[in-house]
Amino acid sequence: MTTVRTILVVFLVVLSGVQVATTAEEPTRAEALADRMTELGTPATERAVERVNRETRGRGDDEILLTVEALGRVGGVEAAKGLVPWIQHRRPVVAQRAMEAAAALGLREPTVVAAIRKALDHRKTEVAKAACRAIARVGEGKDIPSLIAVADTTDAALRETAYASLRNLSGTFIPDVQSRWTWWWKGRKGRAGDDVKSALLLFERAEELDEGPELDAQKQRLLRAKTTLYRDAWIALPTIRETLKRWLLEEDPRLHVLACELIQHLRLPDLLKPMRYVLRYTSEDTVSKAGASALASLGASGS
Repeated sequence: MTTVRTILVVFLVVLSGVQVATTAEEPTRAEALADRMTELGTPATERAVERVNRETRGRGDDEILLTVEALGRVGGVEAAKGLVPWIQHRRPVVAQRAMEAAAALGLREPTVVAAIRKALDHRKTEVAKAACRAIARVGEGKDIPSLIAVADTTDAALRETAYASLRNLSGTFIPDVQSRWTWWWKGRKGRAGDDVKSALLLFERAEELDEGPELDAQKQRLLRAKTTLYRDAWIALPTIRETLKRWLLEEDPRLHVLACELIQHLRLPDLLKPMRYVLRYTSEDTVSKAGASALASLGASGS
């Protein structure tokens, strides 16, 4: 444990020296941060997060921000969940830093995303800006209208952040004009939703074929369908979530592999439980590898 702590301290001091001017207090803070990260575990465990958060409540901003930073650094699903009370904190600086940490983790954990959404109309500009940037990382299709609404403000800095967040979430580059974004979304949401449903259906109906022209044609269709899912699934996440849950209950290893890949790509920790169940009983190497990759990416254990 001492060795791990020493490595963390050295890493944090070096990182601090790169990012900010080194101060006499920095090594002390680096040591405190390393201790907090060690307490949480890497990735963080549920019990450790509950304990550290409980011990941090009621303390000053410095202690709270230390915990928030530690949660953002250790990673994992439980660390993301542990940020929720700090996202909801009455102190703007705490809420802002917590959302920055959630954005850095990048997990579409439902309780985290819900807390961030509530902060989009925060009275403090810096908090609202942090919420916009976080939604750009962990949001979905239904957040586009909310960001468009935030952009309708006389606050230039907030407006600029809202439009930048729209571009980052959607991958679309449109001039910073509210009517243009509204028009784009009106046409895009329905079309993309239909494309996603068609792509999912294509995988479900794919047949086991022998080598030949028909198999080659099917491979090309499935490749295009997979490209559609990777590009547009964020727009139709409710459909995606329900479909992946169903696929994980099927006995088709091909669907299991794609479900694991999409859980990883879309960073959906709420689907880890059914995925773990499949991994526990599968005998397919392709499924095991896809699942292990998803677990590692989301900072989760296999148990």
